[in-house]
Amino acid sequence: MVLLSAIGSTSATDAQAPDSHPTFEVAAVKREAGIVSGMTFAARPGGTLTVINNELTNVIDNAYGIRRYQLIGGPDWINSDRYNIQAKASGDVRRDELMLMLRSLLDDRFKLRVHRETRAMPIYVMTTTKGGLKVPPARDGSCMAFNPRNPPRPSPGQPGTPLCGNNHITQNTWNATSIGMPDAAAALVGVLGRNVVDKTGVSGKFDIHLQWTPDRAPAGADSVAAEASAVSLFTALEEQLGLKVESSRGLVDVLVIDHVERPDDD
Repeated sequence: MVLLSAIGSTSATDAQAPDSHPTFEVAAVKREAGIVSGMTFAARPGGTLTVINNELTNVIDNAYGIRRYQLIGGPDWINSDRYNIQAKASGDVRRDELMLMLRSLLDDRFKLRVHRETRAMPIYVMTTTKGGLKVPPARDGSCMAFNPRNPPRPSPGQPGTPLCGNNHITQNTWNATSIGMPDAAAALVGVLGRNVVDKTGVSGKFDIHLQWTPDRAPAGADSVAAEASAVSLFTALEEQLGLKVESSRGLVDVLVIDHVERPDDD
């Protein structure tokens, strides 16, 4: 069910027609025909974009600054075909400008047409447990602010001071330094694949260190015992951090694919 016809936070840049966006000086698009391990999506200094072995969905996600769950529609091949893109701007431009150029490229080579909506979809809501938050507050002096003009240079063989706001989450670990609860909710999106809304009502900055075992039953005779002893993310959040994450429904900003075509290789 479509609740609104457009996203209220859509910027003027987003609302422009694709042909009004800046374009790359030169760009090559090629479908990856073989089996290649690993993938790269890199906006490099000098106005260069390098995309290797990416599904089209990942390219669109980056171009429009969205998460995968926010992309709606399109044929199956946008999740299976892999593409390499090498593109260069006429000057040394910022990443956001490169992404606008990438939108133009998607429009030109893939005939991509999209529109924005706000839809009611499954989400997660993050609150604190009855026992209260168990996350330790960030300690004064435990981290350093990042200065892009003078990035830290750790000494060889010695661990450097962590950066404030560092927030790294994988499939079974989560380490963060001096982050707030809204940033914590945003980090969980990458693992849970849904929008996570912070309703903890907790302010301040915290250090997070969490480890859990993904919900998978390993093969072998001991799989039942192993599965029983596994600690899922949801359980770990409650037991170790005092955070409860539950399914709900809410409004989600989405990007809907109206049309897309396979491109001709350059």
